[in-house]
Amino acid sequence: MRPVILASLWGYLVLFVAWNLARDPILSNYLQLGVPFTIPLLGATSASTLVRLVSLWAAAGGTAMVTFLLLFSGLWLLVLPILIVYLWSAWRLNRWRRATSMG
Repeated sequence: MRPVILASLWGYLVLFVAWNLARDPILSNYLQLGVPFTIPLLGATSASTLVRLVSLWAAAGGTAMVTFLLLFSGLWLLVLPILIVYLWSAWRLNRWRRATSMG
């Protein structure tokens, strides 16, 4: 889960950069954009692999939305690796979960 935690922190950093680049930033908008980076951090605290897996999929969906919203600013290139880390981690966790339940 270390790559997920680092990707979430990177997401907060990208939002901080977007906040500083905005002409008239509204705090509530940027707090809402931070939700997809908070979900995997909360999921990482769970002992259940299913909760971790669902939190990663939910975070990937939210991160895709943030990527789309930052499309015209050019910051989407900084958010895209976060999305890839979430999807890759979910895929690995799902493979591990299936391997341990089969064997």
